[in-house]
Amino acid sequence: MKKHLKTLLVILFMALSLTFFPRQASAEENLEINEWKVEASLETNGDLVISEDITFEFNEKFNGVYREIVLDNIESITGITVAEVDTGSITEYKPAKKADNGDKGVYTVNEKKNKLTIKIYSPSRDEVKTFRIGYTVNNVAVRYNDIGELYYKFIGKENDTPIDRLVIDIYLPYEDRTGEVQAFAHGPANGVIERAGGGHYRLKVDNVQDGTYVEGRLLFPVEYLAESTNIQNIDKFKDILNEEAEYKAKIERDRQRSKAARRKFGYISLGAGLIGFLAFFLAMYECRRKVNKDILSIEYRDIPEDCTPAVTAYITYMRAADNMIFATILDLFRKGYLRIRGADEALGILENDNYVIERTDINGSLSDGPLTDHERYFMDWLFIEMGNGIKVTTDEIRDYIRHKSTQFLNSQGKWMEKVKKEADRLGYLDHGKSSLGGMLIVLSFVNLVLGVITAVLGSPYAIAGFASFTVTLVYGISLFFRLSDKGYVQRKKWISFKNYMNRIYPNLTPDSIDTSDPALIYAMALNVGASRGLAKKIGLTGLTDTLNTDSWLFWYILFGIDSDNSFNKSIRSSLVIPSSGSGGSFSGGGGGGAGGGGAGGF
Repeated sequence: MKKHLKTLLVILFMALSLTFFPRQASAEENLEINEWKVEASLETNGDLVISEDITFEFNEKFNGVYREIVLDNIESITGITVAEVDTGSITEYKPAKKADNGDKGVYTVNEKKNKLTIKIYSPSRDEVKTFRIGYTVNNVAVRYNDIGELYYKFIGKENDTPIDRLVIDIYLPYEDRTGEVQAFAHGPANGVIERAGGGHYRLKVDNVQDGTYVEGRLLFPVEYLAESTNIQNIDKFKDILNEEAEYKAKIERDRQRSKAARRKFGYISLGAGLIGFLAFFLAMYECRRKVNKDILSIEYRDIPEDCTPAVTAYITYMRAADNMIFATILDLFRKGYLRIRGADEALGILENDNYVIERTDINGSLSDGPLTDHERYFMDWLFIEMGNGIKVTTDEIRDYIRHKSTQFLNSQGKWMEKVKKEADRLGYLDHGKSSLGGMLIVLSFVNLVLGVITAVLGSPYAIAGFASFTVTLVYGISLFFRLSDKGYVQRKKWISFKNYMNRIYPNLTPDSIDTSDPALIYAMALNVGASRGLAKKIGLTGLTDTLNTDSWLFWYILFGIDSDNSFNKSIRSSLVIPSSGSGGSFSGGGGGGAGGGGAGGF
């Protein structure tokens, strides 16, 4: 159960990390833009001459990169140039009508569906390159009766590559000496726009996520566009100021709504979290153990109760333990239901490379005897499903697992279900707390939803929701796998027995072991390493001299020998269960500027 709960916690932590910190928690981006620098100069004819230095970081193999420009409200794009910039040197790329992946030093330009795409062919892998793209956006500025306007979207929502740092320098034809120029920017809230001096304005924003647009809007005297032919004979200045004022007002309204929602959901999440913790503590009180604690302090040196090794391992670990299968085989060997021998009896037992597990109740006379249901199923699984009904070899087991792994795992799962039913029949499991567990799980997900909403709104009270979600979910799930008080006491007894066996096994010798006492088999089911301790003392040669192959102890020790013997490898590879203005900030709104688009790799 602990293993399942730890796994669940890891999965939950990863899921929450991916939800709230997607870029930090995800694998390294295949392609990133470290820096995107733009120089945009407005001409008196209304053209915008742009030069972009885009620095790409390639973390995988790419044939090149592309720059996409959306042509909304754009008359035309001309004067396209491409170059690669490397520590001061500039390598010009040549235009081509067509190019193939793997080509280098060329670029193509294609216009389709209101988009112009510049593909730059430059095979790259695990390196950083800077490309300079130049072009002119013709007649993009508008001359109204009372104002000139440049409204241009430098990065559009179409951009699918994150940008670490974006810097846009806009140069007007003349210096603003009278304070008539007004500058606005729309995009991420962390962006700023500043007057850099003269007719120079700078837009800066860090960590531009994919799907985010950035646009600038500058208002200036109509004389700045003396040669423009893009003229609209209307007064627009007041309308534009009203638009920008509305954008800012909307941001403030959204901020106030967000603040109110953050406060509201913060208190709700905090309250729900406290309710979750209260429910958790009440559930713990309701589920407190009513057992004699004196029993738990006793050291158990003998088998605490007569159940099978598989049931012992299950109630101790609440899962399939590593050596459950082989411990079951040894226990059935001890009870006289099967035996083990070398496949080639003409060879010595240690010279065989294949072993036979053979049932002794060939006529099925013992199948309806004192065996438990899961032991009978195990016999059928071993001999009928994997063998010929009478015997099975280690080679056959390996082949079966190799070719029918799904069926093997399904059968193993059915066997574990029968082991669980036997534990339930013995009164070890508690089903009375499942409804309480279900209520806690429902409450946990209520806290998760509230925590997510509160975290998105930026409230620190989300922590209360997530903490409550974690403890109530984990404890709620644990109640579905809860041991009864009897099972809890038995588990503690078996752990005491395991600790005792771990303490005394270094002193064990073959002569001191009573083969009628199955304690070592149960210790194996609990992953006590006694077999290895015995194996080291007597070795392979001493084993054959000391014990007979008709004794389960012989195979117990042979299994524990840390060597390359065929039996050890066969059993471990097949039957051991694996562990499993002058300045300001960006405003929202907008999005109506000409242009757009983005960049990426191909």
